[in-house]
Amino acid sequence: MKEFQKGGAEQIAFLIRQGIENGTRTATVCGSWEIDRAIRIPGDFTLILDGCHLRMAEGV
Repeated sequence: MKEFQKGGAEQIAFLIRQGIENGTRTATVCGSWEIDRAIRIPGDFTLILDGCHLRMAEGV
């Protein structure tokens, strides 16, 4: 069974903020993450899931 890291929403939100701040308006997410809340992706932004597995947390 795949091991999912907790804190996926925070990690992805952090990567999105970095992409906005550095002007690339892109972020690449890798790994296996558990998502515990909604993630807002801005317009005109590219989110790349590269070998990424996302799972909603229990009760979300």
